[in-house]
Amino acid sequence: MNEGLTVYSQLKKDEEVILIPFAISQYGTVCLINGLLPEYLADLERNECKESLCIDFDQMTSVDYWMEKLAKLRSDMERLGTVPMKEHGIVVTILDFTPETTMDLYRAIEQEIMRMVEMLKQVEVKLLKAPVALYGNFYRYLRAQYCEEQAINDFKNWMRSSGIATLEKYKTFRAEQVIRFIKGTTLDCAGGPSEEEKEKVDVERFKKQVPLSYQEEKWFVKCFDKRYVIFSRTVRWEGDFLVPDYSCAGLFIFQHWNSLSEDDIKAIFYLDKMLELIHAKMKPLSGKSDVTVLPEILATPEAMRLWKKAQRAGYVDEHFQPICSRSEAALLADVMAERLNITEKWKIFEAFWNRNNMRSDFSRACTQPRTLEFRDKIKRLFCSI
Repeated sequence: MNEGLTVYSQLKKDEEVILIPFAISQYGTVCLINGLLPEYLADLERNECKESLCIDFDQMTSVDYWMEKLAKLRSDMERLGTVPMKEHGIVVTILDFTPETTMDLYRAIEQEIMRMVEMLKQVEVKLLKAPVALYGNFYRYLRAQYCEEQAINDFKNWMRSSGIATLEKYKTFRAEQVIRFIKGTTLDCAGGPSEEEKEKVDVERFKKQVPLSYQEEKWFVKCFDKRYVIFSRTVRWEGDFLVPDYSCAGLFIFQHWNSLSEDDIKAIFYLDKMLELIHAKMKPLSGKSDVTVLPEILATPEAMRLWKKAQRAGYVDEHFQPICSRSEAALLADVMAERLNITEKWKIFEAFWNRNNMRSDFSRACTQPRTLEFRDKIKRLFCSI
């Protein structure tokens, strides 16, 4: 709609043949947008997101901006507005609305645009306040639509030709997959790292896993360190395992949606699947178990129902470990304990989550209005069907 109005404003006044059809199309477009925005807002309220808007909120929520955009359309509709539309040979009904004159049509467009502006303002506020877990859910939603067959087949082919499997071979193959990813175009839209950020990333640790043939390439010598630091914004090391941080990766996709090609996004999910396949083979060799042992009191049918809700909301990972802030985790534990009638809640959750001072985290959370809102959100989540 924005682009359409820009093109329209450059047309000459005497091109009347397109004036009314264009206005009709703009009315239909803004009504379509207004039909979708309530669903988008409802998703945000549930801490969900299915697409990035990638718009300039300063412009799109400015009434002055839209009034300027509509100036030519308004003057053209005013010029034709004294004659009923049927005399122009046009009688149309759009969503139960039948304008009698061009000014009726223009006023309806302006009214719908004002509705759109108000809803976009609500979207902007919700995105500014959104927890980082929202972007993790955004990532998971997109990944669920990704076809994993290519990654699975490529991994099987490598397994057939790699000889006897060893931990070192898996690490080397993983390094090759990471290099292939960061050498592509996906990270081109990200800003370069600062010196302070570089100091926090252990590039040398990863380089030891990279075959020498790669390290001798001009590209590798010239810009690997910089690109690996950028890549590290979306992953973390857990011992020998390189684990995607879905919240950070989701935020990266969300913020750069207009700059990422379909192939770029496929490359993100391809690497994610490859890491999953490689780590599944590495774990038995490294003595790590992928099985999460829940305390009996946290493994009842009711507890599992609550865990699944917390996972879908992005508050805990697949191993039931918190991926929200310490204050929010303490509130989550408190609400779960209340629902499950657990009396020694801090002892139970501190042992399972391997952390201390959760009582202090809870006390601190109770003094913060935003985290108390989070507690109410958890309660509503657990009460939902």
